Amino acid sequence: MAPSVKKKMDMRDTIGLVATGLGLLVVGAMTHVFQLWSFLGNYTVPWFCCAVALALLLVLLVSLLTGISPGKLPLSRVFAVILGSSVAIGLGMLVDGISYGILADRTSSVAEWGGFTLILVVVFWIPRVTREANAKQGH
Repeated sequence: MAPSVKKKMDMRDTIGLVATGLGLLVVGAMTHVFQLWSFLGNYTVPWFCCAVALALLLVLLVSLLTGISPGKLPLSRVFAVILGSSVAIGLGMLVDGISYGILADRTSSVAEWGGFTLILVVVFWIPRVTREANAKQGH
């Protein structure tokens, strides 16, 4: 008989996601402020930390609103959140670029937009993979 897989998030999961997201935001800010990496690393590492933190917090928000743990979210909701978030961020960047007249920086903006979308996909995907691996191992 397969082990039961919890459908609802418990307090430990919630606290873990919040703490990880906030921790990544702090690490990203400290990396940038104290210049802990090379010139480009001081921009890339904070961006990556913030992108992962935002993705984690978005996954947590969806899980809390639906009452379903991230690994058990229906794929239709996952795709809707990823697509909706990606479109909203892309449109926001486009509006900001037009409003502030800085469309010359569009290559970086498109890369950031695509990078965040990819990170969001991975953050939604990881709980599914770990759930399947745990089920196979009998955990």
